[in-house]
Amino acid sequence: MWLSKYVSSGLYEISTLAPELWKSPIHGKKELAHFIETYHKQHTELSEKPLCEIVSKLITTNQQQIYRDSGPLFIQARQTDTYRQERIKQYKQSLTEMIDRMPYRKTLDFIWKNHPNSLNAHPLLKMYALAHESRLATFFLAEERPWIFDTIKSLSEQLGLKQNLLDYCAHAHTITNTIKNA
Repeated sequence: MWLSKYVSSGLYEISTLAPELWKSPIHGKKELAHFIETYHKQHTELSEKPLCEIVSKLITTNQQQIYRDSGPLFIQARQTDTYRQERIKQYKQSLTEMIDRMPYRKTLDFIWKNHPNSLNAHPLLKMYALAHESRLATFFLAEERPWIFDTIKSLSEQLGLKQNLLDYCAHAHTITNTIKNA
């Protein structure tokens, strides 16, 4: 759950691919394929190591019983192909969510830069605008506040930016199809 929240919010390593995908979906798709290939390779390499033994030697005596009860199963479950495939699927879904949020992020950035006073009536959006400055972030914990996107859409209409948002959304849709097919 947290992995999804962090990727969707632009706060995880794979999130750094989003600007490249936005700028050039074709090149971004190659970068995403490279990420997936590297992830697969590293996961395979780590899965071949005796991680259960290594971890068991690292934990303290007090933690031994807790580790014996669930530790090996926890580690072994993460060393499977199924786990790797699920993480890649989750990465792609969350990256897609991040891209879907980017039109709203770009619109909020424009509003903040050109109409900052319009955010005075929307303190949470103003907080996001300030938090996003110079960051890749895309609305951390937005899944708990889905109304923020409707508010940005409404503000964009009021400020004559509706077409910009629609164009951004169309571009995002093209990119999300690229991610799904990667």
